[in-house]
Amino acid sequence: MSGRRRTALVTLACAVCAVGCNQPEPAAQTVRVQAAIVQLLPLQGRTASGILDLSPIGGGLAVEGELQGLRGELYELRAHRLGDCTDPRGRSAGEEYAFNDPVTGRDVDGSMVTIESNPSGEVTVSGRFRGGRLSGALSLRGRSVVLHRIDREEDGSVIDTRVACGVVGIAREGDSAG
Repeated sequence: MSGRRRTALVTLACAVCAVGCNQPEPAAQTVRVQAAIVQLLPLQGRTASGILDLSPIGGGLAVEGELQGLRGELYELRAHRLGDCTDPRGRSAGEEYAFNDPVTGRDVDGSMVTIESNPSGEVTVSGRFRGGRLSGALSLRGRSVVLHRIDREEDGSVIDTRVACGVVGIAREGDSAG
């Protein structure tokens, strides 16, 4: 390829990039998520697992599902900031997902549902995550849900152990929202 032709192609490529880079991206449509699902998988050395269904209800999310392999009495499902369950101890999920709800003005922490296990280690989950969302800027979509086992020591201290983790995925979409 001649030097003049190469220079012309490079100039054309730069012009295309400059024009394309200065153009605003098309506005993304917001998808209204009607239902989400979380498959909780056990973290290293743990046995807890399950499936959760999340669906919008007035002021939050309905949290329904089945858990098994629970060893202990008290558990809590918590939303976490990052959608990453790759760390064997669940630390890659990041901090609890907490925010100030601009609609209600209330603070929302990551605590979704508290669960008391039965002797079989299996439990049906049915609860409500106040302030949780599946659509919009504060959506849980793509974030993690972590199952924490809560143990109280004789001295009154609390030991909080991450035992299962899953990422919130879309189960059903609805109409586009503006």
